Amino acid sequence: IITKTGEIKWIEYYSKNISYQRRNAVLFTILDITERIRSERALKKSEERYRSFMQNFQGIAFQGSFDFHPEFFHGAVKAITGYTEKDFTGGTVSWRDIVHPDDLPEIMDDSLQSDPDQVLESEYRIISRNGDIKWIHQYIQNVCDNNGIPVSIRGTFTDISERKRLETQFLQA
Repeated sequence: IITKTGEIKWIEYYSKNISYQRRNAVLFTILDITERIRSERALKKSEERYRSFMQNFQGIAFQGSFDFHPEFFHGAVKAITGYTEKDFTGGTVSWRDIVHPDDLPEIMDDSLQSDPDQVLESEYRIISRNGDIKWIHQYIQNVCDNNGIPVSIRGTFTDISERKRLETQFLQA
């Protein structure tokens, strides 16, 4: 509807046949739902921006438990690892399963579980589903509850294999 001041308002209305003073009548209920509509549109727009960002993100964004079991795992998961998001979130494979055995100690750091606001960055190798070895840049931070106690982790994994290849070529030249 448009108000007297020209403002657009969204309404929801209901009608019901009733008896009023022994005569047939119609009872109307009108609700102003403008704020709900605005909130729904803002949420939808935010979700579309997030979805667009994640579909074009060249890395992997995740959040999960301290043992790297993800609550969510989005981005270029298949391109980097050869596995699907569902493989990781469903437990078919874990991130630690694909970390190169020589580099596994690199990602084992208990400070994420004990130190609030801890951030860890590291570079190590993974073995993709087809056996390719890829270099990963890992950025992880812990997520704390309202009492400042770490409860989970979140971060990104980025494929830096090409950079590592170029570094090696430069050092050998």
